[in-house]
Formats: sequence, C-alpha cells, structure tokens
Amino acid sequence: MDASPPQPDGPSRGSPRVPAARVVGAFVLDLLLALVAFVAVAACVGLLALAFGHALDDGAEDLASLLGLSLAMMAAALAPYLLRRRATAAEVSGARAALARGSTWGWMVATLATLLALSLGLEWLDAWRGLGLEASNEQPIAALLGTAPLATVVYVVLLAPVFEELLFRRVLFGRFLAAGRPGLGYVLTGALFASLHEFAGLSTGDALQTALLWMLYFAMAVGLAWVYRRTGSLWAPVLVHMANNALGLWLMLGG
Repeated sequence: MDASPPQPDGPSRGSPRVPAARVVGAFVLDLLLALVAFVAVAACVGLLALAFGHALDDGAEDLASLLGLSLAMMAAALAPYLLRRRATAAEVSGARAALARGSTWGWMVATLATLLALSLGLEWLDAWRGLGLEASNEQPIAALLGTAPLATVVYVVLLAPVFEELLFRRVLFGRFLAAGRPGLGYVLTGALFASLHEFAGLSTGDALQTALLWMLYFAMAVGLAWVYRRTGSLWAPVLVHMANNALGLWLMLGG
C-alpha cells in the first residue's frame, strides 16, 4: 500500500522516454493479468456459491456476494502489483514521507473539493434539465444496503478504493508515469476507469446519461492520478477516493 511513483514526475530530467508502443504493450499485459486473476477468483467463488448457495438466506447471500467481489478485486489488484509493479523500499519510504507533509493533505483536500464540485454541478444539471441521472451501481448498492448494510459500507468506503487505487493508479498509471508519459496515462487509465463504471449498452440510462456519468468518472480518475503524481504517495488518492465514496453513500441515504 505504501507505494509512491518512482519520482514525482517520472524519469529523471534528461532521461529518454519509453516509446509509447512499448509502455502501452506493458499496460495491456498488466490489464490482462488483472483480468485473469479477477476471473479465476470469481469463478472459484461462483462454484462455491452453486454448492452452498441454497443454504443461505438473502442477507447471507448478499454478504457472500460482497465477499466474493472483494476477493476478486483484491486478486485483480495484487496480481499485477506483486508480479510486475511491486514498490521498492525507497518508494515505500518516499510515500510515507509524503503523507507526513502538510502540502500533501492540502492537495488531497483540493482534489476532493474539485471532485465534489463536479458531482454537484452534474446534479444541478440533472435537476435543471430533468435528465434522471442514475449511476449504474446505485440500485445494486441500495439493494445491498437493505440486506447487508455494514458489509456494503465497508466495501464501498474502504475496500473498493484501496483495490481500485492500487490497480489503476499504482500499477496502470504508475507505469506510464515511470515511462515519462503521464499524459497518455491520464487518457488511457481514465478511459478504462470510466468505462468500467459506466459503459454504453450496460448502463441503466440512455446515451446522454451514460456519456455525462462517463465523463464524471473520467474526471475522477484523472484527478486521483494527478494527486498521486503530485504528492508522491498512493495513500493520497486512496484517502480521497474513500472520502468521495463515503460522501456519495451518505447522499444516497438522504444525508
């Protein structure tokens, strides 16, 4: 977890950048490894569910589903991290030192405020134009809150941010950062992050609703990658992500 970028702005000044095709190829391999790990664990959990699911009531079944999803996401994040992008002792030390600086917390607050402003702006547009915006995960989360509330809060606020940041920021964006191509990293990892949250044909809304929510998730991914790069600590985007999800969940509950 205590992982920082190799350097705040990638390779040392004057070092040649890695060719774009090479870093994109490594990015694809990271992604494939994450996908294989996710599918393998999800398949194992699915087989267990088939074997024992009949003995579970609705609450226990939802709890088991959250546990299975958590394990699959953990595998997807840890497999490429441990095998291809493990943090060095120097990076761990740098991440901890960065978290102790007041400026790191200032950038975290600024990033969170920007993300909240974008979310509130989209809500205002929704209310003004009557778009009926609803994120694809809103209804499933609301249903899980009714049957397994504590587990749902733990997953949404704590586990999902840790696993997503480890994969998307440390492993995937960090590879572009180390290669001296952060701009390309912002675009590709941001598009991937947004597409996994809102994807045309799979989302509940129409094309306009999906596009607006997709852009919001893209902006969120770019903001989290930026604060990771700016602060030098993976804990910065993790904590911002946690706070963002906690506020979103509180608003969903009518806070």
